[in-house]
Amino acid sequence: MSIVDLLDRHGPEIYRHLRRLSPTAEDAADMHQETFLRAYRAWRRLPPDAQHRAWLHRIAANVAVDAHRRRLARGGSTAARADALAPGSHAAGAEGRIALDRSTTATRAEEPVLRVRAGAGTDPVARLEAAELRAAVRSALDGLPPRECIAVTARVLDGAPYADVAAMLDCTDENARQIVSRGLRRLRAALAPHLENDR
Repeated sequence: MSIVDLLDRHGPEIYRHLRRLSPTAEDAADMHQETFLRAYRAWRRLPPDAQHRAWLHRIAANVAVDAHRRRLARGGSTAARADALAPGSHAAGAEGRIALDRSTTATRAEEPVLRVRAGAGTDPVARLEAAELRAAVRSALDGLPPRECIAVTARVLDGAPYADVAAMLDCTDENARQIVSRGLRRLRAALAPHLENDR
């Protein structure tokens, strides 16, 4: 496999993940390009038996952390994901609220899954509420430390298994679980007015 094959195979997935971690599509495109530039530079040193997908996700995570730190240094917004949570995205539903539930996608009973429902339809009030909800989620995600933001985005929004989150962050599965758990606790605290438990 060549680096070009790797880009063809995993490029769209890497871009989608970076888009959720960036304030604009242009920023995501820049991070995507930087990810594959770093991958190209390191390609010759990669062992033949390396897990290419995990390796690319790890590079992308490092690029996202670097971009996050640069934005903080400039006093700008961190990982704003406006249209990642917009109506029609796989993270959005119809009601315009956020729910925590003990979903079957959680691998541990004590880990609630954050589900964002920000559908708006044509009702102006519902659209306003959905916009406010997206802003609240964006702000809460912006407030997470970079590794927690990456872990929560990968696990909750992208549905990545813990092994993939661990590979992105270059840590153990157990550490990945702890990072996601901490991130979700922070999100729950920040989003308390918008949270409801499923009946």
